[in-house]
Amino acid sequence: MRRSSTPNVFLYHLDDSDLRKHDIAARLIREAIDTGNACTSYQVVQECLSAGLRKAHIPLDAERARDYLDTVLVPLWFGKGSRFALIRLQAPD
Repeated sequence: MRRSSTPNVFLYHLDDSDLRKHDIAARLIREAIDTGNACTSYQVVQECLSAGLRKAHIPLDAERARDYLDTVLVPLWFGKGSRFALIRLQAPD
């Protein structure tokens, strides 16, 4: 996966109502995380979580959103290809 200007690949990954798009998105994201040669932007992370939390057909509550952020979005946002790779997020107390 190359740097994306839209959160669609992540939304297809979260939404399995179209299995073909979901499977393609899952493969692209898995390859991107496994190889570490892709990254995404803060704007895409923000848009993905915002759209995911607002769309009723995507079952994304606050807990699942945090899990998705930690396991998918942050590794791609702060991955090897990111200029922010040395920054670490800290959860508020």
